[in-house]
Amino acid sequence: MTQELALKLLLKTLEEMDSTYRDSSLRKRYYYIKHYRERTLITMFGKITYWRTIYQDKTTGKSFTYVDRKLGLPRYDRYDPTVKAKVIEIFADHNSMIRVGEIIGQQIFSLFSTKPERKNFNITRQTVHNIVKRSLIIKPRHTMTKHTPEVLYVMADEKYIPLQNEATKSAFVRHGVIFEGKTKVGKCKGRYSLVKRYVHSDLHATFWKSMDDRLHEMYDMEQVKQVYILGDGANWIKEGAHQIPKSAFMLDKFHGFQAIQHMSSHPLIRGSLQVSIVKNKKKDFQNLVDFCLEEHATQPSRIKTIQEKSKYLLNHWNALQCSLQIINPGCSMEAQISHNLAAVFTSRPKAYASKNLARYINLRDLFNNGVDLINLYLDTLHLPPSNKPQTIPQETFDFSHFEPRNRYDKSSLSNWVKGLISKN
Repeated sequence: MTQELALKLLLKTLEEMDSTYRDSSLRKRYYYIKHYRERTLITMFGKITYWRTIYQDKTTGKSFTYVDRKLGLPRYDRYDPTVKAKVIEIFADHNSMIRVGEIIGQQIFSLFSTKPERKNFNITRQTVHNIVKRSLIIKPRHTMTKHTPEVLYVMADEKYIPLQNEATKSAFVRHGVIFEGKTKVGKCKGRYSLVKRYVHSDLHATFWKSMDDRLHEMYDMEQVKQVYILGDGANWIKEGAHQIPKSAFMLDKFHGFQAIQHMSSHPLIRGSLQVSIVKNKKKDFQNLVDFCLEEHATQPSRIKTIQEKSKYLLNHWNALQCSLQIINPGCSMEAQISHNLAAVFTSRPKAYASKNLARYINLRDLFNNGVDLINLYLDTLHLPPSNKPQTIPQETFDFSHFEPRNRYDKSSLSNWVKGLISKN
């Protein structure tokens, strides 16, 4: 009943808009009435069919539809912008376009229903793909935080995402997380949350330049004394320490001690290797490595593993000592990669077109950063289509239409319901 009432109110509003403009002096001055045309539109309240007037410019002869332009409805679209905005929001947290179409379709039919007809409004996968494909790649600017800490942390890692019909079989996606520290969550032991987490992904080698720009947007970097970059020791991650001022690289303790697990399966040797690293005794560590090599002299594969892992630890000895000696929140980058990227892009066997992947990853980053995707989509409808990132000021977001009105007209059921919706 609520949805039927909403459809009736919407239809009445559209008719009033059309008739008001048709009878206005402004319309009579610039436009002829050409003809009337019916249009069917699928909204979040269901399907609606309305008649609107098509006008013709007295000077140029071009056609003009006031209602469609006023509501921001593109030509020939069956779904209104609110449905598309909802598609964008749900797609950012799902890895299946079919599932997104089912969720939206059933919401359009009814918030809850047991009728089999609820599946009749399911949006096809191709339609969902077209909606997402035509969305903009938005890079919103961030307002500077009021309090800038002396120490900041940046975790980084990469994820390979399969590509289809491309020269390279997979895309190398760089992923980073900026945060100020960690705080305990609930009463459970060992559960922590990152303070003011901000995620950023990039398909290009300009990753660290983008991260540096984000840091300067969010913080007063003159007040920051140290930026610690945490990761597994890949060359591109260590490059960040050269591109971001006041930064130093720290090896992720997880990868450091994981290398020890690969070097030996004996608990006593593993413990001794860990002690030599924790106490910063490089000579003892090398002696233990030589002992392991002698113990597995007849096993070429084991020797190769021990040599590779010991070289890895020795090359990052200082970075690992930095991580052990300085009090830091640890590195949860493996979990971040799993939740932020892998859960959506690689948890199912599928591949992507490189031209679409950048848009999908951008939506995922916006979702993870807590951006209101519905309002972002509606506020950028006026921008022309583009495959290039669009930077918009955060202050342009307008939420005034959610503010309560000062007066309410209860003279009719229609106005009363409008007032109730606006008030709440």
